[in-house]
This record gives sequence, C-alpha cells and structure tokens, in this order.
Amino acid sequence: RDGGASATGSANDDCHGDADVCPNDSVSVRHVHGAVPVKSNPKEADTRLRFHKACPAYQIGVKKNETHRREGPAALLEERLRPELFQLLVEQVRAHPRGGNHIADALVTAGAQEATTLVWELCALELAVHERVSPYCELLSARAIEELEFLEDVATYWVKGYGFSINYEMSCLLFEDLVGATARAAARVAAGQSELAEPPL
Repeated sequence: RDGGASATGSANDDCHGDADVCPNDSVSVRHVHGAVPVKSNPKEADTRLRFHKACPAYQIGVKKNETHRREGPAALLEERLRPELFQLLVEQVRAHPRGGNHIADALVTAGAQEATTLVWELCALELAVHERVSPYCELLSARAIEELEFLEDVATYWVKGYGFSINYEMSCLLFEDLVGATARAAARVAAGQSELAEPPL
C-alpha cells in the first residue's frame, strides 16, 4: 500500500496539474513511469518469478520441513537465547518509567518466555504499518533487539538464503531466462532491430 501511494504521489508531482496528461492516479502512473501489464502464470506454476511457490522440493524440504523448524540451527539458537532474552525483557519492564514491577512479576510467575518474541513482533508490526515507534519497543533493550535481529537473520539464512542449496538453485530458471533474453536483445540491436521485438513470455 505504501509503495503504491508513493508511486502515485511521484507521478502527480511530475504532472503539474495537467488534466490531459494526468486525469487520475492510475493513468498518471502509467503515463509517467511507463508501466506495462505483466502476464504471469499461476503462482503454483510460475517457475521464474514465483519459484518459492512453484518448487515442490522447496515446499517439502524447507518451507514445510517440521523437523528443521523444531530442531534446525535457528530453532536451537532461539532455544538457547530464549531465557536470556526473557530476562532482558523483565529487566526492561521493571525499569520502565511508568512502573512495571507488577507486570514483570506476572511475567516471571507465568514463565512466559515466549513474551519476548511477541513484544518484538508487535514492535516491528506497528513500525511497519503505522511508521511510528510502538510503546512495545520501549520494552526491548538495545542488546535484546540485536539478539532478536540476529535470530531473524539466522532463520532467514536457512529459509531464504544459502542454508539449503535448493534456495538458490530454484532461481536458476529466472537468471537463465534473464541472461538469454539480454543476449538476444543485444544481438537484435546489433543487427539494427528493435530490442523489443521479442514477444513477452
């Protein structure tokens, strides 16, 4: 939503109130930025642009791999750091200027060690959606934030990064198509033809 709003705003800025050029937002974006429709296969069959959805090996071996989710490196690291992160949260709650001793005591009594992750997600969500620092963020120390970010990086490494070879191998079709299309376009230009002569996929 935010990206679309900014694109529209940029287009309207370039229009300078010209109703013939920019009769409405959708037309102005198409006119100024030269956007074209993109026809794509259903996500389950689009091996180029949606390989995360279209690759069965990835879905079975990575995305829906319950053993890795429970016992993989990211899960083991989170299990090891969870008590420390919980203690950091309790200390931060107790030190809150509005007084949080009773809340901290309740957290300790309940043994709600997963509360740290919940607070972190609420902090990030409000920042992303409303573009403001959430009060939940005040309950996380700088050290806790660093460790939580590191946990997210480790999890992403295994799910989307180099943790499993299938993560990057399944994008080969896209890059093969990109390199091939670029080479063919360069050959057509060298031959004096239009680089847009090749029909879209």
